[in-house]
Formats: sequence, C-alpha cells, structure tokens
Amino acid sequence: MDNIVGCVGPLATSARDLNLFCSVMLQYEAWFVEHQNLYIEWRSALAERGDGLPQKLVFGYLPDDGVVSPHPPILEEMERTKRALIAAGHDVIDYEPMDHQAAWDLIVSPANTSGFVRLTSFQLKLYFLDGGEEYFDTMAESGEPAVPSFEWIVSNVRGRPPYTVAETFKLNGEREAFRARALAHWNATALKTSTKKPVDAILTPVAPTLAPPHDSVRWWGYSSYWNLLDYPAAVFPVGRLDAASFQSDIEHPQPRNETEQFIRAQWDPLVYDNSPIALQVSSSVAHY
Repeated sequence: MDNIVGCVGPLATSARDLNLFCSVMLQYEAWFVEHQNLYIEWRSALAERGDGLPQKLVFGYLPDDGVVSPHPPILEEMERTKRALIAAGHDVIDYEPMDHQAAWDLIVSPANTSGFVRLTSFQLKLYFLDGGEEYFDTMAESGEPAVPSFEWIVSNVRGRPPYTVAETFKLNGEREAFRARALAHWNATALKTSTKKPVDAILTPVAPTLAPPHDSVRWWGYSSYWNLLDYPAAVFPVGRLDAASFQSDIEHPQPRNETEQFIRAQWDPLVYDNSPIALQVSSSVAHY
C-alpha cells in the first residue's frame, strides 16, 4: 500500500529543542534497526547557527494556493514575514501555485465533477487505498468512538472495497507523475532568482484558518500538498491574534468554490482571539 507515507513530526518550543531531539534520536542509529531509514548526518552547527548556509537565501512566496485563501491574520503575517526576510538580506520571489486542487483530488477525489470538494461527500484515494480497513481495525481495538472530524472523514470510505492492484498502480503512477511535474515547476524558479538557482524554500500558510472551532476543518491542502510530494516542512509561530486591536485592509473577492465559501464564513476575530498564528516553510528534497 505505497500511497502517502506518514511520519511523526516532533513538536517543540524552539529550534534549539528540535536540534536536541534530532541529535538524541540519531544517537541510536535507527538505520541499523529499520531498513527504511537511511543514514544522513545531522549537522547541529547548521541547525543551531546556520553554519554552511549561503549568506543570502531565496524564498518562494505562496500566500494563496489558488483554492482556499487564508484568513486575514495569516495573510498579514505572511506579508510581515516577507518584509523581515528581505530586511535580513534574503530574496523573496512570488511562487506560482501549481495544481493544488489537482493534488487534493489525487489524495481525496471529489465525489462530484464540479472541480472542488463538496463538504459532505468525497472519496479518499491515496489516504485510504484499503478502504480504511487499517483505521477501522485500530479504532475497534480501542473500543472508543471516533471524534466527529475523523468520523466525517472515514464515513466517506466506510463500506468501500479496497482498490484493486491495477487501480493502486494507476494512482501511484499519477502520484509519481505529479511529483515529477512539481519538481520541474520548482526548478523553473531558477529563471527568476538572482542566484540563477531554484528557490531554497517556500513560505506558505499552514492552513487557511487559525486553530478552528472543533470539528470544522475542511481544507488541509496547504500541508497535504507537501505530503503528496514527500517534501520536508516545518511550522513556526509568528504571534497571536489580538482581536481587540486587529485591523486589516485585505479584501477578498467572491469565493471561488464551496469550501472557500465555508472557510470565509468562519472568519470572526472574536472566535480566534488569542489563537497562535503560525506559518510554514517547505523545501524540495532535491535542494534540502
């Protein structure tokens, strides 16, 4: 079931702590224990101080994936972080989104042909090649009911048979073709950078909302896109929302689809008051 390989990403309150975590984990030489692991030297000096990095980095700037635009505080922080990077001597260029809806459709697959995912009905492809059997078995072992958001997801595959070998091969072929196009798209940024090399990383939102009300997540395309490509990504905090003082001049056009309309309607500063604001930086494996 070679679909989208998941991994547990560590959480920490600082980059220093993440460096400690990775250093300790690598002391146990996991590549001798699990055949999937490869030996890659962990460079603490790079993680702690940036030793070995170019004086000037080039960042791609992707504030909107072309499917669901983020809420105003996220867009404001994207712009502020862009200015901070430029002030620190780095280059920032606009990064054109490439087929983020198509990436979602490959993972999720809408149960309609309207070009976007309806909120109530969709099929899960690369997430659930086995029809969700592994997840249902695990939930049965716990004896506990699924939380509503998980139940919402798996209800769309409950009772669906596993994909056949031929269907799985076709989906994985589509996945690899998408990854090849995405790498070419990334490499093409060399035509627009001052270094004449592809961008070093891409700055994006993590999600279109801050911490959402329970059971209201509808679009995780800002993270699943990099899952599909199997590229590394890191999330970092940039502040908290102060609803009383927050002001924004950002004006959104008409929603492009039903999902964006739902998320647009969620925006209310008081709902998200004091919520952390975080952004994401992603890197191509080829340039990591």
